[in-house]
Amino acid sequence: MNGSNDIDYFQNLFQISPRHARQYFMCPHCSFHLCFEHGQEYQQQIQNQIHSIQNHAVNLEQTIQNYQPVQAIIEQVYKSLYEWKDKMFQFIDQYSEQIRSHIEHAQNRLNEQWNITKGEYLQSLENFVQEPIDRLLRVPKQIHPEDVRHIHRRFISIQSQITDLLTFRDLLRINFDSCSLAGDINISRGHFPSPKLPSNSIETVPSLDQIILSKRFDILSSNTPALAVRTVDHSNSIILTWMKPSTLLIFDSEYGLTRRVDVEPAFISIHDILWCEYLNIFLLAGAALHTFDIQTNEIKQIFTPENPHIWSITTHKTNLYVLYAMGESPLIEHRSLPSFHLIQKYTRDQVFSINTASSIEVARCIRTNDHHLAMTIRNSTTHQWRVDVFNFQLQRLIQGEILGQAVHPDYWCCLLTSYRSNYWLIMNNTSEPETVTLVDGQGRVRQQIQHDGYNICVIESKQQLVVKDQHGLAVFRF
Repeated sequence: MNGSNDIDYFQNLFQISPRHARQYFMCPHCSFHLCFEHGQEYQQQIQNQIHSIQNHAVNLEQTIQNYQPVQAIIEQVYKSLYEWKDKMFQFIDQYSEQIRSHIEHAQNRLNEQWNITKGEYLQSLENFVQEPIDRLLRVPKQIHPEDVRHIHRRFISIQSQITDLLTFRDLLRINFDSCSLAGDINISRGHFPSPKLPSNSIETVPSLDQIILSKRFDILSSNTPALAVRTVDHSNSIILTWMKPSTLLIFDSEYGLTRRVDVEPAFISIHDILWCEYLNIFLLAGAALHTFDIQTNEIKQIFTPENPHIWSITTHKTNLYVLYAMGESPLIEHRSLPSFHLIQKYTRDQVFSINTASSIEVARCIRTNDHHLAMTIRNSTTHQWRVDVFNFQLQRLIQGEILGQAVHPDYWCCLLTSYRSNYWLIMNNTSEPETVTLVDGQGRVRQQIQHDGYNICVIESKQQLVVKDQHGLAVFRF
């Protein structure tokens, strides 16, 4: 033995010196040759090892018996829950401030829309109830009961709509139920319902297929659609049109051509002519806006637009609406009369909210019936035409039915005029065959006939239609 704590043993008996041979023995379990002096010590070490393993086994058993893994898991889950809860509270606090600002913005927009909608209903009440009552009361004759019943039906219709309007609440919706930490909270804002235009149930609308040609005034015409009518009195109306390159033609509805006015320098183009009751003058629109005094033959240029051409114009009291060709920017200008000062510009996206890269709407002609604005509108993809109705703030109230289709992308002559108080007549020169269509105040096609022409006007007092075609002017009686 070497005096260390380790036990000396020999695997080979021949390594034991003779003088020490009797001091060793072989362990019967592990075949080690040990000295007698350390044999018991070796056995004690083995006993200690087994006891140590036994103690570890007992401790492990107690650990397993006492360990509660489910509780540990649940505690960890609760910890995660509390952390998520705190995070959600922080998120809600932060994001609710953003939502609040959006709600405030929506409130401002709804207030603006309410003021516009309120004005529409008040205007509808004035136009279809109060003004007719005033007219009946001013006439020095007995009031017909049917007129009273007609006004009462309109009043009941508008009263019902206003009652529904005052209880209308479903305008602002927020999808809180589907919100997440990603911030997927969407706010959708609706619109107050616009008033439905009262129907003219007692008006008898003539059949277009029964109109009768009364007079024809043939001239050396060209495909220039510009045409306007001024009613002087019950028996006399003045018709103004243009013949390229520089001649204004003045007609009497009964006697034909009465005057030619040659313009120098020549107009670049004239796309539209309109009689302005407020200014008591004709407006000529094309490469520039001009006025024409029929009494003095005086022509004045008002302004030259940035856009290449003015396609169409209309007036309502002291308001002038200017519609530009193709309407890139702006589509429409709102100007004041008599100053012609600009009030507001409207882009295509502001007026036609459904414009996409694949489907663009283009307005060609704009008119008013003193209650609303209407425009002939063409889809640039399908080339289909319709008439849409707008309020005087250029908000679309009604999207009309399809009334025809242009047979060629370059055909744009589809013009309209108001008829009575709640109808529109459309001369569509772009379709095959060419048509005249009667559309009601809801944009629905009521009648349509085949008829050639570039433009159409109405002489209400004489129940006449004036059509400009390739030969000149044709006056029809209905």
